[in-house]
Amino acid sequence: MSRLQEAREAFSRLCVSSRDDAIGVHTATLQPLAGYSNNDRHTAQSWTIHGQRWIFLAICDGHTGSHVTAEYTVNTLPDKIKAALERFIEKDMQRATDRETLLSNAEALSSTLGQVVERFDEKLGSEVKQICPKPKKLSEEESKALMRVHFDVIERAFCGCTLVAALVNVESRCLWTLNVGDSTVGLSCETENGRRDWLRLSESHKLTNPQEYFRVVMEHPSDERVQLTDDDRILGWLDMTRSIGDYSMKLKKAYITHLFDYNPDTRERNPKAPKAELVKTPPYLTAKPSVRFVDLGPLWAAKPTVILFSDGVDDIVREYACYVPKVERKVDAGSVVAKILGNDADRVEAGELLGHQVEPLWSEEGKLAVEVLENLFGGTDAERIEQVNQQAVWTDWDNPPDLYVDDTTLILCTLSH
Repeated sequence: MSRLQEAREAFSRLCVSSRDDAIGVHTATLQPLAGYSNNDRHTAQSWTIHGQRWIFLAICDGHTGSHVTAEYTVNTLPDKIKAALERFIEKDMQRATDRETLLSNAEALSSTLGQVVERFDEKLGSEVKQICPKPKKLSEEESKALMRVHFDVIERAFCGCTLVAALVNVESRCLWTLNVGDSTVGLSCETENGRRDWLRLSESHKLTNPQEYFRVVMEHPSDERVQLTDDDRILGWLDMTRSIGDYSMKLKKAYITHLFDYNPDTRERNPKAPKAELVKTPPYLTAKPSVRFVDLGPLWAAKPTVILFSDGVDDIVREYACYVPKVERKVDAGSVVAKILGNDADRVEAGELLGHQVEPLWSEEGKLAVEVLENLFGGTDAERIEQVNQQAVWTDWDNPPDLYVDDTTLILCTLSH
């Protein structure tokens, strides 16, 4: 076995992957760093509603050092979206599921999907307020007792995650996408010359996005602006402007001083979490998703592939591209993924952007998502892949590895398979 083959097999073992040929979905997720848990969570589901097949895909990237909110969201939100979809078809579409009716109701369904996500997040906060309506009146002992009894409720509100999702009606060839935070969803199709294009369907909910910066600044007094946007992070802490959970930045500061801070893990796990004195005019974050609709009918013959990924994919593309001469620093990671899925000319271009050659179909098991991640991290460069693999046994934290690998998750859905 060659050095490259050994490196690829070791990389594949680091990934947790799945393949569902019935719906054309491949998934892969990894976090190789020793002592680190993977806080990404994902799901791929197939629903039959009134005789039509729907595919639901989602990734939640947990932050604040925890997977709690991400796991709760992945386990709970899909059922709420499915129930809302069933009600929408029953009431608004009067059970008509033909393509023409669905297209005429696409905008209304987009609104419904957005409302489901917002209500889901609002409930995380309302459950905390229900068990603790007046935090200032609690003694330290009472707060700690409340934390012990209702730990799960408080923890999933305090922690947070991103959300990126896609909903596909296969028969009617319609696609809805939504995102909260900085994970990505997009669409790649084959063009007339056989190469693959890339259409980003998600918005970047970060202060580096001028529209998000303007929105956040306009929602708060001018005397908060410096601390509000310090280092392109909300209150100098979170670099996203929208998220699920993170209620220390959505509720009044008494919930920090009289409840959240009594979680023994809070400051140890999140030493930079927002301090109470900075919280003056909450909420600082919203869970309002960006929602897009795409009519896939005209694109169906172009082999459309829906691509979702967490920001670990962005990180590795940015890390490698910045060392390649004449390559712009702002390379769209989705475009690189699409090129890896494309023809020979696409893959040559992907290799030029990453600084190493990429090679398709090397996995005997046909793990497409694993193959794409491996090509992002090293392709045919065994040394680069070994650099990722070696992190699985890294223990010297005084000398951390040169290449930091964030939690990384990728979902590929080939719709015309």
